[in-house]
Amino acid sequence: MTSSSDLQQQDLVVFEDRSILPKSNPEHNYCTLVLYKASTRPTWLNVALVENSLFGTCYVNKTPVSDRSTAPVVFASLSTDETTYRKQMARLKGDLAGFKYVDLFNSYQDWYAKISLEVDRQSKLGKPNVFIENPEFLLFLTDITVDQLLAQLRKLNTKCNLFLISSGDESLMEYSDSPDDLATIHATFLTKLAHRSSLIFSLRPLRTGRAEDVTGELTIGRGLIGSPKKIVEREYLYLISKEGTVKLFYR
Repeated sequence: MTSSSDLQQQDLVVFEDRSILPKSNPEHNYCTLVLYKASTRPTWLNVALVENSLFGTCYVNKTPVSDRSTAPVVFASLSTDETTYRKQMARLKGDLAGFKYVDLFNSYQDWYAKISLEVDRQSKLGKPNVFIENPEFLLFLTDITVDQLLAQLRKLNTKCNLFLISSGDESLMEYSDSPDDLATIHATFLTKLAHRSSLIFSLRPLRTGRAEDVTGELTIGRGLIGSPKKIVEREYLYLISKEGTVKLFYR
């Protein structure tokens, strides 16, 4: 059984220069994939990445982020309403004027036009970081195909850094003989998406068993698309307390 009681708390670090998100680069737009299991919802990580985008800080870290840069944020979710994220972000100290939520939870029609409009608006403040939670739902809610969805996401990615947050549960990743099977469609989408990503975050339950002081594991890895900044691949254990604080430990 794994325990965090004897481990030293660590900071969330993604790149070699100890930054979390890359500075705006006119020659490269990042596509980042955040995968999670049903028992390890990524809300805490989403909030940390949004905070780092807006203010260059990170509530998870004990040490101030040394290489701070900021970017406006557009956040769209098909699975979580705006109130939930507003409550989570209330803990952040700073002006949230640069944060725009696109409500796809209650209305997913014209999703691309809604997001694209906010991206164009936020681009006046700089290249935005755009988060889309559970874009794979569109494959089951509409008649869009995997390749059509990927093409629209790729088109959106030409205007911003894109963060796609998707479920990676094993039950949704099993191929079958039927191309119309839900699991086959989902697995095909995530496999193709992984091949288009520069950076991959993965959240999953503890592999070695349950522990009261460990909530799950966070893995940071390189995607198949090269990154101008060197990504530090590593694994963390993380603990979410009843109060909502988050601690990271090296695995």
